[in-house]
Amino acid sequence: MPRARSTRILIAAHTPGLAETLARTIAGAASSIALLHEPSAGELTLSLPSRVAKEKPALVLLELKQNADALAQLRFHDRNTPVVVMLTAARPEVAFLASRLGADEMLLMSNTDEEVAAAITSTLSHDRTPSPQDQPAEPSPSASSNEPIFTIGKRASLQAEAVAIRRTLQETNWNRKEAARRLQMSYKSLLNRLKAFEGTGQII
Repeated sequence: MPRARSTRILIAAHTPGLAETLARTIAGAASSIALLHEPSAGELTLSLPSRVAKEKPALVLLELKQNADALAQLRFHDRNTPVVVMLTAARPEVAFLASRLGADEMLLMSNTDEEVAAAITSTLSHDRTPSPQDQPAEPSPSASSNEPIFTIGKRASLQAEAVAIRRTLQETNWNRKEAARRLQMSYKSLLNRLKAFEGTGQII
């Protein structure tokens, strides 16, 4: 496999041994690989944005299992870094949210090593020139390293919803009924979400 020049990949996972396994799989696709392993998804959600901001990797290979909170938190701070998601549980709702949050590629544990490596190489080859509206958001003023994991996870879930709703509304030219259909939620539920997000700056 051709190796990208000066390409650093950050692998972020919480399943024991997964980061190391993925590192061996994609070793030929990067000039260097960094590992971020946390004992829980909540801790991964907390530490990922700051690690990406510090290391500025060319790509993040991110494990998602029970929810898409880690990706939501990352996208809240960084909308430009390419992200390939490794889904380690068969949860369609997580895959759906990940796609709405802007995952560049999604993989399953059943994918072969060759398929994983090819997805990484393909994603790295894409031209990802950021548009003005894709500039990173300001850090959440409520974010703190002393926050309980439960609070962080709850906020990240809300951010995931907000990002998914915003993207879908933009794609449907702000047709709320069509957006509700694509998001697989009732029109009334969408209106309630929009009302809840009023004044937070998360939708517009």
